Order: sequence, then structure tokens, then C-alpha cells
Amino acid sequence: MSQHTSIAGWKGSLPDTSTGTLAPALANKIAMLYPEIINTHSKKTMPLPAKANFPAVPVDKRAKWDSRTDRGNYIKKYIDTYGDPKWNWSSFDIHHVLPLKYGGKNNFNNLYPLPRDMHQNLLNPWRDKY
Repeated sequence: MSQHTSIAGWKGSLPDTSTGTLAPALANKIAMLYPEIINTHSKKTMPLPAKANFPAVPVDKRAKWDSRTDRGNYIKKYIDTYGDPKWNWSSFDIHHVLPLKYGGKNNFNNLYPLPRDMHQNLLNPWRDKY
């Protein structure tokens, strides 16, 4: 969370003061903010993880991701929910908002389609510094 106070004034007028609180911002260890990404097809903004300090889940306790079955089920539900975007899905990754490593699941609301280059060049590097 961040709080701010702004004061602005012009010659010949009284200063105007604004105070407020901004919504929480998620940043990694190098203070890079979690990217805000909007899916132009569904018009949905990629959700933020609920908090930043999830403990790692032991490997044997994590949800498993089957890249064929789970990916296919997600794509089908995406199309059923938002319509067919006519994407070449082979160039998209399915991003876990809360990674499996931190207790994320394979449910529809924890998944978000991203172009592979965006996922690998923006989200993965952000997560590597988390």
C-alpha cells in the first residue's frame, strides 16, 4: 500500500491538497512491479496474486500440470466462456497467476493465456526475481 499527499497551487489561488491511499502493488526483489496485462479478446486484466509472501509448497504436495490434458481443458473452457479468438494456441502459454510452486491450482480463475514471448520474456523474469 502506498499513501500520498499532493499539494498544487497557482499564483492567485489557494493551494489544493489531495490525500489518498493507492491499492497494494506487487513488486519483486528488485522493485519491479508485477505487470498489468489486459487480454484484448476477453477484455480481462490478468489478476494479481492475492499476496506476496506465499511459502513454497513441497514438490510432492503441489498440484500437477498436465500440459496436454489441463492445457486442452483450459483452452476449451476459455472458448466456451469468451468465444473463439481464432488464436494459434501453439504460440500461447497458459500462465498460473499463483504458481504451482506457491500453492496455485489449475482452476480456470488461476490461469491466464499469454503469448509465449510475453510469458517467457516478461512474466518469467519477473518471477525469477520474486
